[in-house]
Amino acid sequence: MRLIPLGILIVLGWTVYYLSSCVFWPYTSCGRCKGTARHTAWWGGGFRQCGRCSGTGRRMRVGRWLWNRIHSLRKDAS
Repeated sequence: MRLIPLGILIVLGWTVYYLSSCVFWPYTSCGRCKGTARHTAWWGGGFRQCGRCSGTGRRMRVGRWLWNRIHSLRKDAS
């Protein structure tokens, strides 16, 4: 019986942490190039610009993308 309130507190804590990280740090390192902005070939030492992050090494977090989308929809509605 005591695990349910603890679980709820953990989920709420994680949600507050994630939302605050989306506000203060909207970008994270790219998962494909790991922030180097270069995508290396698997068969040799050659590399090219990362296509997922367009060579910046950073990607917008999903939570921040949703926040921007909701904000623009609300702004367009009024």
